[in-house]
Amino acid sequence: MLFRSVVPIIRFSDKWNMKLSVFWDKYENDRGWVNSLSDEEIIFGQRTIQTVENTLTSRYLFKNDKALSVTARHYWSKGQYDKFFLLNYDGSLTAKAYDGEHNFNTNFFNVDVSYSWQFAPGSSLILTYKNEIYRDPYPVVPAEYGNHYDSDLKTTLNAPQTNSISLKVLYYLDYSYLKKRT
Repeated sequence: MLFRSVVPIIRFSDKWNMKLSVFWDKYENDRGWVNSLSDEEIIFGQRTIQTVENTLTSRYLFKNDKALSVTARHYWSKGQYDKFFLLNYDGSLTAKAYDGEHNFNTNFFNVDVSYSWQFAPGSSLILTYKNEIYRDPYPVVPAEYGNHYDSDLKTTLNAPQTNSISLKVLYYLDYSYLKKRT
């Protein structure tokens, strides 16, 4: 396993900061489940998995009780199988000729915009907009996806999107204060 992570934070002022998180890892000769042909035949495979995750977050503090944050995240994971095995009853693996196409290429791209307001001690209102794009062709169609991060990101950005808006209100009730009033 090989992984790298970098997380620089830039403060433009006391109210505004930006953070970039870059994570990359690579698992070579990783073994895992591929397919179950029957209860008797369970196929495992040896694969190389590459994962890249980039997250950019910006936060602006209007006042101590009001803030806006924007987060954009792209997650890409690609797996390529090079050997296949049969799982034995004792947990060992035996080499097996297998023709299944089980390489994978998963992409997520999310953007979250969140406004939070603490309107009373322990009480807050949070309004969030989420945009999500998800692509996981299985098995991987080489013409649809390349083998490179940048081409997969471009293809993912052209995929259908899911959008949502949510409102969350938390209000703190002090039971001991209410009990005294009654």
